[in-house]
Amino acid sequence: AYSGRPTFGTPHEWVHTSFLYTGSQEAFVEGRRRSLFFDVDPDDFMRDGSSYWGYMEYRKAIHSAIHARDPAWFSNLARSEGIGYLVLRTENSTSWRGIEPIFENASYRIYDLNEDPIQSPDR
Repeated sequence: AYSGRPTFGTPHEWVHTSFLYTGSQEAFVEGRRRSLFFDVDPDDFMRDGSSYWGYMEYRKAIHSAIHARDPAWFSNLARSEGIGYLVLRTENSTSWRGIEPIFENASYRIYDLNEDPIQSPDR
């Protein structure tokens, strides 16, 4: 069941679902736009014609790019894209400092990106 709230989505939705399942060019173009926020262009991983292996390489690249960003970067993205919350797997958010999750369990942490001020860990 879905929460009923709008979502910025996941890289899986941006590329895999839009391209391989729905075949929606509009969804893929929007997914590519979102992926480019993280400086990862899915087109770079699909040039060899291998949709599976290209997608697996894209997943590695986008995962690394997403988890290299700090809370302040996500806060800026939230303001520009109208995002309220960020959900990260617990193991991928252990280095975040300066922002406390509003909810966490053994698997996930949820951060309120509207909190002020969110600073990078270096500040």
